[in-house]
Amino acid sequence: MYKRQVDPRKQMSGVKNLPYHLQDVIVEYGMEKSDSYLSLKATGEFQQAQMRAAQTHNLVELGLKLGELVLLTDTSVPEGTFQDENGKPVDVGLPYADFVGALPVAAAALRQRDPVKYADIADMIEIKYFMTRREYKQLRSMSEAAMKRSEHAFWYYMRAHGINEDGSSALRWAKLGLKCSGMTDYLRYGLLERAAKSAAGDALDTMQNSQTSIESWNLTVALFHSALEDSLAFVNEAPPDCRGMQDMATLALLITIVLKGNDLSPDLHELNVVISI
Repeated sequence: MYKRQVDPRKQMSGVKNLPYHLQDVIVEYGMEKSDSYLSLKATGEFQQAQMRAAQTHNLVELGLKLGELVLLTDTSVPEGTFQDENGKPVDVGLPYADFVGALPVAAAALRQRDPVKYADIADMIEIKYFMTRREYKQLRSMSEAAMKRSEHAFWYYMRAHGINEDGSSALRWAKLGLKCSGMTDYLRYGLLERAAKSAAGDALDTMQNSQTSIESWNLTVALFHSALEDSLAFVNEAPPDCRGMQDMATLALLITIVLKGNDLSPDLHELNVVISI
């Protein structure tokens, strides 16, 4: 047994106890594509992979499964350790103390088995570890090295979500990522969310920090339009129960109000483009 940060039984109970009108929304979208379903799926498969690793000590097999899960959902790697019936940690002979610590160990096993064939998978697993541990310097370094090897959206997704102490634009990384190969729904929605929030933030910074000029005004408007486009795409495509839905819907409404300004009609029908989605 192991301790999890997310209890799948409580999560399943929460889904089952949703009000009927919210259940209808998720069913219409597609239960198998919903964030709740994917989180439960990832948690279950992660648990099975850890139990099998405890039995076989096959870290390559574990790494291959982790490589699948990090592309499925944001909650693919729960915190926890193996525990006995009394809740005390148990040493099962694996070279890591907790489940997050399995990531770099599994990545090393993949590289040892075949450093060329498993290069992308190993890097994805280890970059996910750096993100989980908030080791952003290592995240940036490995992501940039991986970008030179392949154009996979994962590198850009992680780069767009790291703290860019080097001064690079999160918006730039997100927009580049949206054009990359290896795209999954999880990566696309994450990149759209990051692009929208970054563009809106850059627009506000431009308004506050730039001198009044036609160029700065045009840049601000362009950034707001970019943020609106990506936030609307997110609201239209992403699972209705995903974590970023409220933020993106609110952002789309606010930007619409900002761009329309005094041209908004008394009945605010211009906002229906967001509300009706």
